[in-house]
Amino acid sequence: MTLDDNSAIDGTGPEDGELYAGLRRSVAGATLTTSAADVVALGRRTRNRHRAVAAGVGTGMAAVVAAIGVLVPGSGAGDRTGAATPPPTSPTAPRVQAPRVQALSVQDAGFTLEARTDGTVTMAIMDAFDPVKLQAALDKAGVPAAVQRVSVSADEGGFSGCAPTPGVGSDHKATRVVIQSNTRQKEGVTITIRGDEMPAGDVLSLVRIDYVRPGSAKPERSLGMLDVLTGRPGKCVPTKS
Repeated sequence: MTLDDNSAIDGTGPEDGELYAGLRRSVAGATLTTSAADVVALGRRTRNRHRAVAAGVGTGMAAVVAAIGVLVPGSGAGDRTGAATPPPTSPTAPRVQAPRVQALSVQDAGFTLEARTDGTVTMAIMDAFDPVKLQAALDKAGVPAAVQRVSVSADEGGFSGCAPTPGVGSDHKATRVVIQSNTRQKEGVTITIRGDEMPAGDVLSLVRIDYVRPGSAKPERSLGMLDVLTGRPGKCVPTKS
């Protein structure tokens, strides 16, 4: 049939005139294999769907936004609200609490010790100090320490330290932080440390090697060593450089 066959198009509404006129202009003189009524009906359905979609955008988008708004980061779906999801952070090892220094004041014939709650410990150590008593005072103050005093023959000489303990070494970083000062005095040394900066497991090592001549009770000279070690050292065995 041709498009001039108006009898095949029925049921037109008030808004179908424009659709029908456009259809006539676009295919004027052509022969259609599909009836004009079917073509117009298809146009109506397409137009109605477009109107329905446009009318539903307002409420439909509100519903979508409302649904998106309930998503929260960490729900497994990601953050859909537009905010960037922060990158995962690498787990960090928990900070081990440094030892708490106890306030303490010790006056001994061989040393004095003043410990304050801010972590500062000051020791004045005389030449005749008792390592057992100094060790006990540091323990009481809450400072992990190993205090040793050994004697060698003054005729030997050349000793530079103690033989290393397997698995124990110097904690150079902690040594720089913990040991605040180490000053030689007329009859001993004055040492100030920060006991609260001692890493867990580390030990303050204080060793004195006395060079003694046979028959003499007083050392001819001494070698003092102060260090922060990564563990408790064994008994000092003096070694030569």
